[in-house]
Amino acid sequence: MVKNKYDCVVIGTSPLMLIEALYNSKLGKSVIVIEGKEIIGGSWHCFDQNEIANNLEIGCHVWQKNTEVTKFLKDYFAIDIEPRFPQPKSIFYGVKLPYYFIYLFLIFRKINFKSLFKLNHLALYKSLAFDFFQELFNRSKYYYPENGSSELISKILKKINDSSISLISGNQALSIDLNSMTLSLKDENVINFNEIIATNKLDIDQIILPNNDVFKIKKREAVIHNLYLVIENSPKTTLSYAETFGDSVIYRLSDMTYPDSTLSENGLRLLCADIFPATFHKYSQEEIKTLVITRLIKWKIINDNSVVVNHYLNSYKYNGQGNETIPLFNSKMNPKIVFLKSNNLIPSLADNIERWKTKLK
Repeated sequence: MVKNKYDCVVIGTSPLMLIEALYNSKLGKSVIVIEGKEIIGGSWHCFDQNEIANNLEIGCHVWQKNTEVTKFLKDYFAIDIEPRFPQPKSIFYGVKLPYYFIYLFLIFRKINFKSLFKLNHLALYKSLAFDFFQELFNRSKYYYPENGSSELISKILKKINDSSISLISGNQALSIDLNSMTLSLKDENVINFNEIIATNKLDIDQIILPNNDVFKIKKREAVIHNLYLVIENSPKTTLSYAETFGDSVIYRLSDMTYPDSTLSENGLRLLCADIFPATFHKYSQEEIKTLVITRLIKWKIINDNSVVVNHYLNSYKYNGQGNETIPLFNSKMNPKIVFLKSNNLIPSLADNIERWKTKLK
């Protein structure tokens, strides 16, 4: 049984939500964090696959530098954040280019001649073009925790564990009742609250509004398919992170051979490829592996002498609801439910950094 009454209920355990829980705890509130999955971290969680490696990341990640966010994470959580080496690339039909070219590729992806001159599209093209030229002239570097998202989550969790915050995982939040101010959980526990903090990715069935209307949460189910490859006889690191344009198999690539990894000690390399859903459903696991290896050799990320000693294909389901749902949520709910934007980690943290720094220091 969990405690029956809390000032603040935080739903979800992404880095954004864990830090928000710490902030509210510092305000003197009693706080509980609810996670429906068994593993903590949201889309930034890690899992163990013994025959491959421990602390496998879900998907490929990179951070654009934000000085305020980086300093906050270093100072408060002692997270070692370093420039990615080599710096990320965009792969355009097999040609490696600096990562900032991705902004131009996004314009190409969005172009639809029937709607080419729609005002909202023109605004998007202008924004992406601005981002491209800004990156071209600034040449700002891309960063990541030295030992990956495992370091990010473990160091935030250490602060959680040292606080008065309660955290439960593997217990899905099912329904919020704004009349009785209660949250019903899958295990039939009911929590009384003063406020709830959630995101646009709220994974819950319904919210009963003060006028007794039932607001059904529409979820946008999304799936990430990742192929992990443990490679022997790999050349010196030629890639840290990349996104592709013009390829039908691989969407993103990441080297997850972090310094504290036993793979690194044994001269092995761990690569992760995000696989397009159409490819995942069309081919067998062995065929996908062959398709990926062929591309890695062609793009000179590995060579003909490299040997794949192990591989693992994983799929991760999540609620892919975008930030556009936030105004809808806020218009329907009362101030007792606060929704935070949660799509891209660094901008999401930046949105809240000034508020957090008043208490988390």
